[in-house]
Amino acid sequence: MGIMLPAFSFFRATNQGGKPADDEGRLSASFANALSSLPEARKKAHEFAVRLGVSGERLDELMCSVGEALANALDHGSCEGSTLWLRAWNEAGVVVIEIEDSGPGFDPRSVAEPVVGAERGYGIAIMREMADAVDFSADGRRVRLRKSVP
Repeated sequence: MGIMLPAFSFFRATNQGGKPADDEGRLSASFANALSSLPEARKKAHEFAVRLGVSGERLDELMCSVGEALANALDHGSCEGSTLWLRAWNEAGVVVIEIEDSGPGFDPRSVAEPVVGAERGYGIAIMREMADAVDFSADGRRVRLRKSVP
């Protein structure tokens, strides 16, 4: 699976403190980009996917990729006062979850395949394996994960 570099548009409403702006099957929430925020962000993504009918193994795979994306946002995009955004929507039977951080970003094309036996560096490979599609913005600050609803 290759890396796609799509153009992104943003939702109008992004609330602070993890409060969702949920209208017409869309979720938009923002959090402090801190370890203490990740469980709530993951919970919101999980609840949204379940509400759209994702279950069983497909839900497990989606949540694995969401967990990796959140961990990467924390690990690579966190600094004092930084923000993490979580957006999700249904796109013709496909759950789309977008995670963005306010960090410096990276060039997604520069990420090599993980070295077998390495202690780190598997996050993007795991996302690609678990999601149906993984797309990064050109600046690497946003990732979109897609999983079809059966």
